[in-house]
Amino acid sequence: LEKETESFMLKFAAENDAKAYLQKLAQERRESLQLRGKEAQRQRMYDAERYHEAVSEALKEGNLQSECQKDVENYKKEMEDKTRRSLQFRGKEAKMRRLADENEARKQQLKDHQSFELDSLARMDVEEYLKDCKRQRRKSL
Repeated sequence: LEKETESFMLKFAAENDAKAYLQKLAQERRESLQLRGKEAQRQRMYDAERYHEAVSEALKEGNLQSECQKDVENYKKEMEDKTRRSLQFRGKEAKMRRLADENEARKQQLKDHQSFELDSLARMDVEEYLKDCKRQRRKSL
């Protein structure tokens, strides 16, 4: 009977040990799952934070590129305006030069005409003088 009692007690102790061991395993598993859950949650939060930072950085980069593009467009407009004003100025300058050249040409033409008239009058005067001289010689002969 003692052996049976001892056997029963050992069996009962073994069952208790097995239950305790299974409970310990279950507890360790729960703790492990909780720890992995917390780690996964922390990783998700970290990933979400990195994602938001990346989106924010992309937005900033997009805004910067947009501003750069606007600066480039403004610069191109300024250069077009500068080129247009330069061409207008050169056009006006060329027109003024053309008008000045035409004016000079007219003045030169007027001078040439007056010189021609004076030459013609002088030639006529010389011819008239020579005629007068011939007449005078005839009269004197």
